[in-house]
Amino acid sequence: MKSILLVDDSRFMRTANERALARAGSLLLIALFAALLLLPGCGNSSTTTTPVQTGNSPPTGTYTVLVVGTSGSVQHFTSLTLTVQ
Repeated sequence: MKSILLVDDSRFMRTANERALARAGSLLLIALFAALLLLPGCGNSSTTTTPVQTGNSPPTGTYTVLVVGTSGSVQHFTSLTLTVQ
C-alpha cells in the first residue's frame, strides 16, 4: 500500500536572486562576527611619559629605551640601546 503526501512546497522555493541575497547576507554576518572577535587584539593602551623634544637635534649620548608589548594579560618587555651622535 502506497501513500502519497501532497505538500505545497512553493513557499520554500527561492529564486536565484533570493538565494544570492541570502548567501551575501550570511557572508556579511560571518565577516562581521570575525571582525568583532579580532577587534580586542587591536587595542592600544600605551602611554608616553617622556615629552618629545622639539629642536634641531637631541643631545648626544647613549639612551636605553624600554619597549613593552601587551596582548590581553600577557606582557613582553625588551630594552634597546639608542646612540645619538
